[in-house]
Amino acid sequence: MVNRYKGKVRAVEPWNEQNLAGEWGASRMWPNAPAAPPQGVVDFLALMKSAYVGVKSADQSVIVVLPALTPTGVGECWLNPDVRASGGCIDQVKIAIDDRLYLDLLYQVNGGEISRYFDVLGVHPSGYNNPPDDTPEKKTVSSTGFKGHPSFYIRRFQQLREVQQKYGDNKPMWFTEVGWSVTAKPVPGYEYATENSEAQRAKYIARLLELVYNEAPYVTNVIIWNLNFRQIVPEPDEKYGFGLLEANGSPTLSFQCAADFVKSGGKVSQPVCR
Repeated sequence: MVNRYKGKVRAVEPWNEQNLAGEWGASRMWPNAPAAPPQGVVDFLALMKSAYVGVKSADQSVIVVLPALTPTGVGECWLNPDVRASGGCIDQVKIAIDDRLYLDLLYQVNGGEISRYFDVLGVHPSGYNNPPDDTPEKKTVSSTGFKGHPSFYIRRFQQLREVQQKYGDNKPMWFTEVGWSVTAKPVPGYEYATENSEAQRAKYIARLLELVYNEAPYVTNVIIWNLNFRQIVPEPDEKYGFGLLEANGSPTLSFQCAADFVKSGGKVSQPVCR
Protein backbone atom coordinates (compact mmCIF):
# COMPACT_ATOMS: atom_id res chain seq x y z
CA MET A 1 0.00 0.00 0.00
CA VAL A 2 2.75 2.45 0.93
CA ASN A 3 4.59 1.66 -2.29
CA ARG A 4 1.44 2.10 -4.35
CA TYR A 5 0.58 5.46 -2.81
CA LYS A 6 4.12 6.69 -2.28
CA GLY A 7 4.21 10.42 -1.78
CA LYS A 8 0.53 10.49 -0.81
CA VAL A 9 0.46 8.44 2.38
CA ARG A 10 2.04 10.36 5.27
CA ALA A 11 1.11 8.09 8.17
CA VAL A 12 -0.11 4.55 8.79
CA GLU A 13 -2.01 3.18 11.79
CA PRO A 14 -1.81 -0.60 11.23
CA TRP A 15 -4.73 -1.65 13.47
CA ASN A 16 -7.42 -0.21 15.72
CA GLU A 17 -8.39 -0.74 19.38
CA GLN A 18 -6.61 -4.06 19.76
CA ASN A 19 -7.63 -4.24 23.43
CA LEU A 20 -11.22 -5.05 22.39
CA ALA A 21 -12.35 -8.58 21.63
CA GLY A 22 -14.46 -7.20 18.79
CA GLU A 23 -11.31 -5.85 17.12
CA TRP A 24 -8.74 -8.51 18.01
CA GLY A 25 -10.89 -11.62 18.57
CA ALA A 26 -12.15 -13.00 21.88
CA SER A 27 -10.24 -16.25 21.51
CA ARG A 28 -7.02 -14.33 20.83
CA MET A 29 -7.16 -11.64 23.54
CA TRP A 30 -5.81 -13.51 26.55
CA PRO A 31 -6.07 -17.26 25.83
CA ASN A 32 -3.35 -17.95 28.41
CA ALA A 33 -5.11 -16.02 31.22
CA PRO A 34 -4.30 -15.52 34.01
CA ALA A 35 -0.67 -15.94 32.90
CA ALA A 36 1.10 -12.81 31.71
CA PRO A 37 1.87 -11.33 29.32
CA PRO A 38 -1.35 -11.96 27.38
CA GLN A 39 -0.72 -13.88 24.18
CA GLY A 40 -2.74 -11.24 22.38
CA VAL A 41 -0.26 -8.57 23.46
CA VAL A 42 2.69 -10.70 22.32
CA ASP A 43 0.99 -11.30 18.98
CA PHE A 44 0.28 -7.59 18.61
CA LEU A 45 3.98 -6.83 19.08
CA ALA A 46 4.74 -9.23 16.22
CA LEU A 47 2.16 -7.46 14.05
CA MET A 48 3.70 -4.07 14.78
CA LYS A 49 7.19 -5.29 14.00
CA SER A 50 6.06 -6.64 10.65
CA ALA A 51 4.07 -3.50 9.84
CA TYR A 52 6.85 -1.12 10.85
CA VAL A 53 9.51 -2.94 8.85
CA GLY A 54 7.21 -3.12 5.83
CA VAL A 55 6.24 0.55 5.93
CA LYS A 56 9.77 1.83 6.44
CA SER A 57 11.19 -0.41 3.72
CA ALA A 58 8.75 1.23 1.31
CA ASP A 59 9.12 4.83 2.53
CA GLN A 60 11.22 5.94 5.49
CA SER A 61 9.31 9.21 5.74
CA VAL A 62 5.95 7.60 6.53
CA ILE A 63 4.98 7.89 10.19
CA VAL A 64 3.93 4.65 11.89
CA VAL A 65 1.29 5.21 14.57
CA LEU A 66 0.91 2.69 17.37
CA PRO A 67 -2.79 1.83 17.02
CA ALA A 68 -4.88 3.50 19.67
CA LEU A 69 -6.40 1.49 22.49
CA THR A 70 -9.97 2.20 23.50
CA PRO A 71 -10.96 3.28 27.02
CA THR A 72 -13.16 0.58 28.57
CA GLY A 73 -12.71 0.38 32.34
CA VAL A 74 -12.81 -3.41 31.88
CA GLY A 75 -10.10 -5.93 32.72
CA GLU A 76 -8.28 -4.10 35.50
CA CYS A 77 -9.15 -7.03 37.76
CA TRP A 78 -5.86 -8.57 36.62
CA LEU A 79 -4.07 -6.08 38.87
CA ASN A 80 -5.61 -7.75 41.94
CA PRO A 81 -3.38 -10.80 42.59
CA ASP A 82 -6.07 -12.61 44.57
CA VAL A 83 -8.67 -12.21 41.84
CA ARG A 84 -6.09 -13.13 39.21
CA ALA A 85 -5.01 -16.28 41.05
CA SER A 86 -8.60 -17.41 41.53
CA GLY A 87 -9.34 -17.07 37.83
CA GLY A 88 -12.03 -14.50 38.56
CA CYS A 89 -10.66 -12.14 35.93
CA ILE A 90 -10.69 -14.48 32.96
CA ASP A 91 -14.19 -13.68 31.69
CA GLN A 92 -13.48 -9.95 31.74
CA VAL A 93 -10.19 -10.05 29.85
CA LYS A 94 -11.79 -12.08 27.09
CA ILE A 95 -14.01 -9.04 26.43
CA ALA A 96 -11.49 -6.23 26.82
CA ILE A 97 -8.26 -5.28 28.53
CA ASP A 98 -8.10 -1.88 30.21
CA ASP A 99 -6.22 0.55 27.96
CA ARG A 100 -3.67 1.64 30.54
CA LEU A 101 -3.04 -1.95 31.62
CA TYR A 102 -2.68 -3.12 28.02
CA LEU A 103 -0.15 -0.39 27.22
CA ASP A 104 1.86 -1.20 30.33
CA LEU A 105 1.89 -4.92 29.50
CA LEU A 106 2.94 -4.14 25.93
CA TYR A 107 5.96 -2.15 27.10
CA GLN A 108 6.94 -5.05 29.36
CA VAL A 109 7.27 -7.59 26.54
CA ASN A 110 10.89 -8.26 25.57
CA GLY A 111 12.22 -5.33 27.55
CA GLY A 112 10.23 -2.64 25.77
CA GLU A 113 10.85 -3.92 22.25
CA ILE A 114 7.66 -2.23 21.06
CA SER A 115 9.40 1.17 21.28
CA ARG A 116 11.38 0.27 18.17
CA TYR A 117 8.30 -0.25 16.03
CA PHE A 118 6.35 2.99 16.10
CA ASP A 119 6.95 6.72 15.75
CA VAL A 120 3.83 8.08 17.43
CA LEU A 121 1.50 6.74 20.12
CA GLY A 122 -2.13 6.74 19.01
CA VAL A 123 -4.74 7.48 21.68
CA HIS A 124 -8.55 7.49 21.74
CA PRO A 125 -9.63 9.76 24.60
CA SER A 126 -13.38 9.70 25.07
CA GLY A 127 -15.50 12.26 26.86
CA TYR A 128 -18.75 10.26 26.99
CA ASN A 129 -21.01 12.77 28.82
CA ASN A 130 -18.22 14.56 30.68
CA PRO A 131 -16.52 17.94 30.05
CA PRO A 132 -12.79 17.86 29.20
CA ASP A 133 -11.66 19.08 32.62
CA ASP A 134 -13.79 16.67 34.67
CA THR A 135 -12.29 13.67 36.47
CA PRO A 136 -13.75 10.97 38.77
CA GLU A 137 -12.94 13.33 41.65
CA LYS A 138 -14.23 16.47 39.94
CA LYS A 139 -17.68 16.30 38.38
CA THR A 140 -19.27 19.51 37.09
CA VAL A 141 -22.32 18.09 35.27
CA SER A 142 -25.36 16.21 36.53
CA SER A 143 -25.36 13.59 33.77
CA THR A 144 -25.49 9.96 34.87
CA GLY A 145 -23.32 6.97 34.06
CA PHE A 146 -19.71 6.87 32.90
CA LYS A 147 -18.48 8.61 36.02
CA GLY A 148 -16.53 6.18 38.21
CA HIS A 149 -13.52 5.21 36.11
CA PRO A 150 -10.70 7.49 34.85
CA SER A 151 -10.97 6.04 31.34
CA PHE A 152 -14.37 7.74 31.01
CA TYR A 153 -12.70 11.16 30.95
CA ILE A 154 -10.66 13.05 28.37
CA ARG A 155 -7.69 13.46 30.69
CA ARG A 156 -7.11 9.71 30.54
CA PHE A 157 -4.49 10.54 27.91
CA GLN A 158 -2.30 11.98 30.66
CA GLN A 159 -2.29 8.62 32.42
CA LEU A 160 -1.26 6.90 29.21
CA ARG A 161 1.54 9.46 28.90
CA GLU A 162 2.69 8.42 32.38
CA VAL A 163 2.94 4.82 31.17
CA GLN A 164 5.05 5.95 28.22
CA GLN A 165 7.42 7.87 30.45
CA LYS A 166 7.59 5.04 32.98
CA TYR A 167 9.41 3.10 30.25
CA GLY A 168 11.52 6.05 29.09
CA ASP A 169 9.48 6.69 25.95
CA ASN A 170 8.91 10.32 24.98
CA LYS A 171 7.49 9.81 21.51
CA PRO A 172 4.72 12.19 20.46
CA MET A 173 1.07 11.31 20.94
CA TRP A 174 -1.73 11.65 18.40
CA PHE A 175 -5.43 11.62 19.17
CA THR A 176 -6.54 9.49 16.23
CA GLU A 177 -10.12 9.55 17.51
CA VAL A 178 -11.67 11.94 20.02
CA GLY A 179 -15.09 13.47 20.42
CA TRP A 180 -18.55 13.49 21.97
CA SER A 181 -21.80 12.05 20.68
CA VAL A 182 -25.05 14.02 20.50
CA THR A 183 -28.19 12.18 19.42
CA ALA A 184 -31.78 11.61 20.48
CA LYS A 185 -31.74 8.05 19.13
CA PRO A 186 -28.73 6.29 20.64
CA VAL A 187 -27.94 2.63 20.12
CA PRO A 188 -27.52 0.43 23.23
CA GLY A 189 -24.40 1.43 25.14
CA TYR A 190 -24.47 4.99 23.86
CA GLU A 191 -27.43 6.24 25.89
CA TYR A 192 -25.19 8.89 27.44
CA ALA A 193 -25.36 10.78 24.12
CA THR A 194 -28.87 11.96 24.99
CA GLU A 195 -27.35 13.88 27.92
CA ASN A 196 -25.09 15.93 25.64
CA SER A 197 -26.41 18.95 23.78
CA GLU A 198 -24.84 20.41 20.66
CA ALA A 199 -24.10 23.60 22.57
CA GLN A 200 -22.25 21.60 25.22
CA ARG A 201 -20.35 19.55 22.66
CA ALA A 202 -19.17 22.67 20.87
CA LYS A 203 -17.75 24.04 24.11
CA TYR A 204 -16.23 20.68 25.02
CA ILE A 205 -14.40 20.43 21.70
CA ALA A 206 -13.13 24.01 21.91
CA ARG A 207 -11.89 23.40 25.45
CA LEU A 208 -10.27 20.11 24.43
CA LEU A 209 -8.28 21.85 21.72
CA GLU A 210 -7.32 24.63 24.10
CA LEU A 211 -6.24 22.11 26.75
CA VAL A 212 -4.04 20.17 24.34
CA TYR A 213 -2.57 23.32 22.79
CA ASN A 214 -1.62 24.86 26.13
CA GLU A 215 -0.93 21.89 28.40
CA ALA A 216 0.14 18.93 26.26
CA PRO A 217 2.77 19.89 23.68
CA TYR A 218 3.53 16.20 23.18
CA VAL A 219 0.09 15.79 21.55
CA THR A 220 0.92 16.93 18.04
CA ASN A 221 -2.22 15.93 16.12
CA VAL A 222 -5.90 15.81 17.09
CA ILE A 223 -8.38 14.02 14.82
CA ILE A 224 -11.98 14.65 15.83
CA TRP A 225 -14.31 11.70 15.30
CA ASN A 226 -16.05 12.17 12.91
CA LEU A 227 -16.64 14.56 10.02
CA ASN A 228 -19.59 13.42 7.91
CA PHE A 229 -21.11 10.12 9.04
CA ARG A 230 -24.46 11.88 9.49
CA GLN A 231 -24.55 11.94 5.69
CA ILE A 232 -23.73 8.23 5.47
CA VAL A 233 -25.55 6.34 8.24
CA PRO A 234 -29.03 6.70 9.81
CA GLU A 235 -29.40 8.28 13.24
CA PRO A 236 -29.79 4.96 15.12
CA ASP A 237 -26.10 4.20 14.42
CA GLU A 238 -23.34 4.85 16.93
CA LYS A 239 -21.31 6.81 14.37
CA TYR A 240 -24.11 9.29 13.64
CA GLY A 241 -23.98 11.21 16.91
CA PHE A 242 -20.29 12.07 16.56
CA GLY A 243 -20.66 13.78 13.16
CA LEU A 244 -19.49 17.38 12.80
CA LEU A 245 -21.55 17.96 9.67
CA GLU A 246 -25.32 17.63 9.60
CA ALA A 247 -27.04 15.17 7.25
CA ASN A 248 -27.56 18.04 4.78
CA GLY A 249 -23.86 18.94 4.89
CA SER A 250 -24.20 22.09 6.96
CA PRO A 251 -21.66 22.58 9.78
CA THR A 252 -22.68 21.94 13.37
CA LEU A 253 -21.74 24.43 16.06
CA SER A 254 -19.01 21.98 17.09
CA PHE A 255 -17.49 22.20 13.62
CA GLN A 256 -17.63 25.98 13.75
CA CYS A 257 -15.94 26.13 17.16
CA ALA A 258 -13.17 23.77 16.06
CA ALA A 259 -12.61 25.88 12.94
CA ASP A 260 -12.64 29.05 15.03
CA PHE A 261 -9.90 27.68 17.27
CA VAL A 262 -7.66 26.91 14.30
CA LYS A 263 -8.33 30.21 12.53
CA SER A 264 -7.73 32.15 15.75
CA GLY A 265 -4.25 30.68 16.14
CA GLY A 266 -4.98 28.46 19.12
CA LYS A 267 -7.57 30.57 20.90
CA VAL A 268 -11.26 30.19 21.65
CA SER A 269 -12.39 33.56 20.35
CA GLN A 270 -16.15 33.12 19.95
CA PRO A 271 -18.27 33.51 23.13
CA VAL A 272 -20.60 30.71 21.99
CA CYS A 273 -17.61 28.33 22.06
CA ARG A 274 -16.64 29.10 25.65
